[in-house]
Amino acid sequence: MFLQVLFRVLPSSDLWQSTLQFGALLLLPALGGVISERSGVVNIAMEGMMLTGAYAGVMTALATHSVIFGVAGAMMA
Repeated sequence: MFLQVLFRVLPSSDLWQSTLQFGALLLLPALGGVISERSGVVNIAMEGMMLTGAYAGVMTALATHSVIFGVAGAMMA
């Protein structure tokens, strides 16, 4: 049963589209890591900084009921 569902879902185009769509969000800190490593700075907390900014943006947007303030809160985090 599980293998049948797995073999039906894996070749679907929706899975690969969402994989590439959400994988691009992880490529941004990876690119930043490569650039910072090449400049001589070691920074291993890029995903944590992204999560902190996302959390701060959501909490600010929920508290103020404004998307603009949510984006500003994420940028300040």
